[in-house]
Amino acid sequence: MILYRIASKSMPVLYTSLNSCTCILKKLMHLMPDEIHNDLMIVSLEVPDNISSEKLEANQLPAAWKNYPGPPLLQRIGNAWLQGRSAALLYVPSAIDPMVSNILLNPLHPDSSKILIKEVVPFRYDERLLTVKYPR
Repeated sequence: MILYRIASKSMPVLYTSLNSCTCILKKLMHLMPDEIHNDLMIVSLEVPDNISSEKLEANQLPAAWKNYPGPPLLQRIGNAWLQGRSAALLYVPSAIDPMVSNILLNPLHPDSSKILIKEVVPFRYDERLLTVKYPR
């Protein structure tokens, strides 16, 4: 999924999460109804335990980091991390779920070649996620 909140569009980065539910919601919240299609795939990655990683906490981000689009400083932080190649993975807070982190994968980092695709499965959004329900 590519959303360009924490890195410029020109920067190579893979937005991921520890679980598919977070990815599903994150992707859905950025789609317009006519952009939802049924040829999606969920990709499971195999990441070695010793892969290099870093973590950004919410208090290290600009005050309006949850806004969409994010403030320009947010992209500068992401771009600097990608260009610096200090780690293959960067854990960042999720704007939609305060209990989880999103994980940015830096394909420019040498360790990224150690990350393998484990499984690819077809995915369709459940219709219940796509219809507005009103209280009875």
